[in-house]
Amino acid sequence: MPEGDWLLRVVHSRYGSLDVIASETAYQDEALTRAKVTTFGNIPLRTLAVEDVIIHKLIADRYKDEADVDDILRTNPKLDEPISASGSTNGA
Repeated sequence: MPEGDWLLRVVHSRYGSLDVIASETAYQDEALTRAKVTTFGNIPLRTLAVEDVIIHKLIADRYKDEADVDDILRTNPKLDEPISASGSTNGA
């Protein structure tokens, strides 16, 4: 991540790991408006949209980020389909 960004990596033996970031830019604030509420164990969390995760990984450019982006794109084949106001994809 660019210098000055705040990142906390949380690792749980059962639930895996997640990165907690502090919003410091207008883009990160906007990304949070698209976030969905999910749970990590029994803790409610706001999770970034997959497109925003990709953008954050491309900006951070850490060792494994390129492979992570490849994995995300491979496992989300409908990622590039436009989404209507109702939340459905064009093909749905």
